[in-house]
Amino acid sequence: MRIHHLSGKLKERFGWSLNWTESRTATLVDVNTDEGITGWGDGSYGGSRLLAHPELVIGRSPFEVEAIFDDMLAPAFAQFDRGEPTSAGLDVALWDIAGRALGKPVSALLGSRTAERVHPYCTCMYRRDWSGLAAGLAEEACEWAARGHRILKMKIGFGPELDIEIVRAVRRAIGPENGLAVDANCGYDDGTAFALGHELERLRLLWWEAPDLDTVGLTGGRRLAYMCSLNGVRLIPHNWGTHVRTAFALHWTSSFPQLGSWLAMFEFDRAESPFREAVVRQKIEMDPSDGTIAGPTSQGLGVHVIALESGTIEAACFGRFCFC
Repeated sequence: MRIHHLSGKLKERFGWSLNWTESRTATLVDVNTDEGITGWGDGSYGGSRLLAHPELVIGRSPFEVEAIFDDMLAPAFAQFDRGEPTSAGLDVALWDIAGRALGKPVSALLGSRTAERVHPYCTCMYRRDWSGLAAGLAEEACEWAARGHRILKMKIGFGPELDIEIVRAVRRAIGPENGLAVDANCGYDDGTAFALGHELERLRLLWWEAPDLDTVGLTGGRRLAYMCSLNGVRLIPHNWGTHVRTAFALHWTSSFPQLGSWLAMFEFDRAESPFREAVVRQKIEMDPSDGTIAGPTSQGLGVHVIALESGTIEAACFGRFCFC
C-alpha cells in the first residue's frame, strides 16, 4: 500500500467564506494484492490507526471491505460509540479491487444501476481578486452556462447583504432555466444561516451546502444512501480532489435510489487544479448537448492512474498488503 500526497500551486488564488488558497492538495491511496490487482482511492487512508494496527487490513480479503471500514473507524471514547471514519480513500481502493477482481463496475456492487446518465453540477464561482465581486461572478457564471452546464454552485458566506447581491446577480445572468446552488462553507451560525436562507428562497436555489464522500468512502456513502432513500431525503455528494474521486462519485450517484423526478446529481469540480485530470488516463467529460455524464461501465472504478511525477508528489510506502 502506498500513500501519495499531491500538492500543486495555482495560477491564480481563489477563496471562500473562511479562507483563500494558492494551491490544491489531494491524497491518493493505492493497494496491491497478492493476486496482482491494484486498487486506487482518493481520500484518507487511516493514518496513525493503520500504522498502529496494520492487522486491521493486512491478510484480509478485499471483499471484507465493509468490515474493514468499521474496524478502521476511530476508537470509542468515554460513553460514545466508535468515532468518525478514518479511511475513505482506503475504502474506495478496496471497492476498486473487488470490482476489478469480479470484472464488474463498482456501481454494480453497490446495488442496481438507477441512472444511465448523471447530471453534474458545476462547482465554480469562487471569490477572486476582482474589483467587483458580483460582476465577476456573474460573468463567470455565464461562461460556464455557455459551455453547457445546466446546474451551477457558487460560493457565499461573505456577509448577508453581499451574499444577496451576488446571488441575485448570478441568477439574473444565467436566467431562471438553469439550476443554482450555494455553499457558505460553514461561514455562518445557525441564526444567520436561517435568516439568509429565507431571503435567498425567492432566487430559486436548489440547495445550500453538500455532504462529502471523501469523509465516508463508498461504504459509508452506501449506508447514507439507504437511510436517505428510506426517509425520502435527497442526497447529492460533494466532490473535491482528483478524477479518481470523480470516478467513485459517479459510481455512487449512478446507483443511488431514485426519488421521484429528482435528478441524479453530483459535484463536478471545475475550479483550477494542476493535477485533477492529469492523474488518470481516461477523460471524464460532460456532454454539452444535454449537460450529463454517462454512468461508468468499466470494471472497478473504470480509471487507470498514470505515473505520478516526482517533485509534485510526496509518496509514503507502507508495504505490500497481501489479501487472502
